[in-house]
Amino acid sequence: IYSRTIQIRAGNFVLRGAGRDKTTLVMQDKNLPTNASVLYSSPLMIDFKHNSGLGDKINVPVTENAPKGAFAVKVADAAGLSEGSWVCLTVQNDNAEYVALELKDGNVVTGELSADHDIIKNGVKVFEYHQIKKIEGNVVTFHEPIHHEVDINYAPENKTGDAYNWCIMDYPHYENVGIEDLTFKGNAKNDFSHHGSWEDDGAYKPLGMTRLVNSWLRRVRFTSVSEA
Repeated sequence: IYSRTIQIRAGNFVLRGAGRDKTTLVMQDKNLPTNASVLYSSPLMIDFKHNSGLGDKINVPVTENAPKGAFAVKVADAAGLSEGSWVCLTVQNDNAEYVALELKDGNVVTGELSADHDIIKNGVKVFEYHQIKKIEGNVVTFHEPIHHEVDINYAPENKTGDAYNWCIMDYPHYENVGIEDLTFKGNAKNDFSHHGSWEDDGAYKPLGMTRLVNSWLRRVRFTSVSEA
């Protein structure tokens, strides 16, 4: 026995009620977990989500450093990119010096983090989502400034073997999804205990919104839920 999520795989979709005090979607029964020992494994009631991953079509190396706050980066080849499209500026790098720099203490961190910790095994991971404003040659300019400095100097020693490692990937997504003017109501436990059981941690999760752009949630109330 398990519970199912109402999955909505589309953009240009608005779920709208008549008002927070007029339209209520009720989770009468708890959503059963896929594994009772995994306290967060109960499914969502409604899930707006694009299922595709990053880089399915585009993976373009960044070829020059860029400071935090810059709007533009230079790539090896911008031919597959287009103005107005959404992309991810990203890096994954396991170089020990790069990891230590990211953690800001200047030292290798294996003494503080266990060997199976993700940042020790797989390195620094940065993901920034941007819309492209313009492309001039191989220089890509975003609408928003970048939030992390781009430093390609450590790339040759990463496990992926890429020449640079900082890259731009395509970002599959849905757009123009809205939820507004309604209330989501669950029946969460009165004697709540954090990590007490799956019923405490996840039985009433009404809504998920993943890999969406230009989307919104407004004038919405959450009552007696596990997660809002």
